[in-house]
Amino acid sequence: MKNNMKLCSKCGNINEISLGQTSCFRCGAELPEESLPDEPEKPSPPNVPTTDKDLEPSIPQHDPRLVGIRGWLIVPAIVIGLSLIVGPFSLISGFTNMSSVDAVYTVPAFIVGTVFYIWIWVAAIRFFKKRSTAVRTLIQLMLTRIVASVCLFILGMVVYGDSDELKMIFIPSIVTVFSSFIWILYLKKSKRVKATFRN
Repeated sequence: MKNNMKLCSKCGNINEISLGQTSCFRCGAELPEESLPDEPEKPSPPNVPTTDKDLEPSIPQHDPRLVGIRGWLIVPAIVIGLSLIVGPFSLISGFTNMSSVDAVYTVPAFIVGTVFYIWIWVAAIRFFKKRSTAVRTLIQLMLTRIVASVCLFILGMVVYGDSDELKMIFIPSIVTVFSSFIWILYLKKSKRVKATFRN
């Protein structure tokens, strides 16, 4: 309230005294000398988000030195690149080596190889474009490779028994399982990975 207002002590009416009024407009009683104090300033409202941008969670800033396909990230970049180049030759070789004798193994292995080659293309596009989905795609790919390697090894044991062909399946399967676990841990924990794949 402004300081040209006076409160009647008799009836409680608030009187404006800008016209030099000395008595209450309501009851006619004499008004006091003191004016009502100024209205205190209202505290400013807290910062409440009003736009969609304000409502978005703040993204932590990362060290710019960690951003980019450098350091250990060069290794998966090379592996992905080589897989895209070598993949077709492996598929052609697998297709031409299929025979009626071991088709129980070679046909599923060829199908799995074809699916993984397509999946690697998807992972490569996301990886080199630094998409945030690249990490999840690579981890899913590696976990699926582990499962596929174990299943194909068991199938190889059934088809080939204890033979040289089984040993040729066993070693790559073990390498795939251990290397996949190591890279999954790296992709989940690395600060460089978190700083790079954010788009």
